[in-house]
Amino acid sequence: MTRFAVRSLFLSTAVVLFVRPLAAEEPKLHFPADRPVDMKHIRLDLRIDLDDKRADARATLDMAALRDLSNITLNAVGFETKEATVSIAGGPPQPCKLENDGEKITLKLPEPLPRGRDVTATIDYTVKDPEAGLYFCGPTDDEPDAPKLAWTQGESITNRYWVPCFDHPNEMQTTEIAVTVDQPNIAISNGKLVEETKNADGTTTFHWLQDKPNVCHLYSFVVGTF
Repeated sequence: MTRFAVRSLFLSTAVVLFVRPLAAEEPKLHFPADRPVDMKHIRLDLRIDLDDKRADARATLDMAALRDLSNITLNAVGFETKEATVSIAGGPPQPCKLENDGEKITLKLPEPLPRGRDVTATIDYTVKDPEAGLYFCGPTDDEPDAPKLAWTQGESITNRYWVPCFDHPNEMQTTEIAVTVDQPNIAISNGKLVEETKNADGTTTFHWLQDKPNVCHLYSFVVGTF
């Protein structure tokens, strides 16, 4: 075998060894999450307790059905749920049964919801020192002078630990939050500060509105003495 033939064989083999592993890899398929409803607006009314690392909340969700529905399932991890109501097409609020499996909440609608019909749901719940999404910080043995704070970080899918929602980037909605905190703490959130109300019980409520549609993981707030 000539030197040229040997060199050609070596190059051919090298190319085959380089190409074959790449050809064996299959592309991963990614699909957007199912959207049974169009989430139009989320409002949260929160009472933040920095000492107890706790948030007592009412979520008000304005939605429209994208297909005929008998229930609506939301991402919600580690919630202590209390009660829920729904108002269909602007009607009066009706009690709504809910199922909470620790990962999601399913609203069992009191009547069928046709495609295109609006529905507003309210859910009362509590989260306490959740493992992600909402974080509480304070003094420790190593840092006894550290301030007490609460803050959120939802990217990419961790706001489900404190907001009942469709926690996926293919859903956008306007958002609103009214955060009640002990004085002298303040609450900062998305959008513009609509109102600041000092309450008789020594708390202050900060009402924020983001009137531009945004994905759920951008919904956020910070509480502390700033």
